[in-house]
Amino acid sequence: MSLDGTHDETLDRTVQVFLDTIARCATPEAAEAMLAAIRSELMRTIGKIEGDGADPAAAEALRQVLARLDRETDGGGEARMSDDERRPLTEEERARIQAAKARGEMCAGCGRALVEGETVWFEQFAIHGEHGELNYWWAPVGAECAAPETVRATCKTEPERCAGCGRGIFNQPAHPRRRAVSCSRRCGVRSSVARGEGTSS
Repeated sequence: MSLDGTHDETLDRTVQVFLDTIARCATPEAAEAMLAAIRSELMRTIGKIEGDGADPAAAEALRQVLARLDRETDGGGEARMSDDERRPLTEEERARIQAAKARGEMCAGCGRALVEGETVWFEQFAIHGEHGELNYWWAPVGAECAAPETVRATCKTEPERCAGCGRGIFNQPAHPRRRAVSCSRRCGVRSSVARGEGTSS
């Protein structure tokens, strides 16, 4: 992977190579495993570069690739700053949010198992990093954990449909390169596989 520059065109090409590789997998399970392997290798390489302290620009380029890959496959979005920053999450809460982002089978807010086809709302969670930095994750929640004003604003609106499982989705962060909405990383991968199968010869 070329690290000559971090401009959008270079990053887009790199991410597209990964997405095409995932889309060529024969099954959603294989695609999930491929995505996990790609993410693991990216994070391992970032850690090694940062540990050596040799090329901060290369590490930042890989971080941008990882962030864009996540946005394309798990329904995440660009982080938006909140006026009321929440308390640091416990390890249990962090794990729950990660599970909801990855598989979409539970509410990220309370951990309740979602009913098949149940509509979700995307909410923002403040994540405190290892070095004190504050990041924001978007994750799906049920109606009971969504902001009341958001639920009221969407009560008469038809939700978008997850490209992987068909459940309704409200308030998903927009991203200009996203081809289809998805409630989780798993459904994002399923969608990528379906598009790849549909265009293969």
